[in-house]
Amino acid sequence: LAAEHEATLMIFDKMLATDDTQTFKRRMLVKQLTHALDKHAHQEENVIYPALREAGQKVEADELNGEHGYVKTYLYELNQMPGDDPSWTTKVREFRDM
Repeated sequence: LAAEHEATLMIFDKMLATDDTQTFKRRMLVKQLTHALDKHAHQEENVIYPALREAGQKVEADELNGEHGYVKTYLYELNQMPGDDPSWTTKVREFRDM
């Protein structure tokens, strides 16, 4: 999971290195990010969070699981946003910081 976190951060960095003229590249990077985060979330939801709950850390598991809702919202917004939208980079930066 740590390697996946690192790989995801690298995708974010590639996204932030684009400009408004690179709409195709931005679309592809959003797709890569979506795929990476879907796979990662699936693993966390099916392995990590149940293990935390079994270890008596239900509140922590629920908080982490709740963050996945924010991830899905950001991904939806980026997928709906035109690649040349002036606020695209701001949205990506907010997402990365979250």
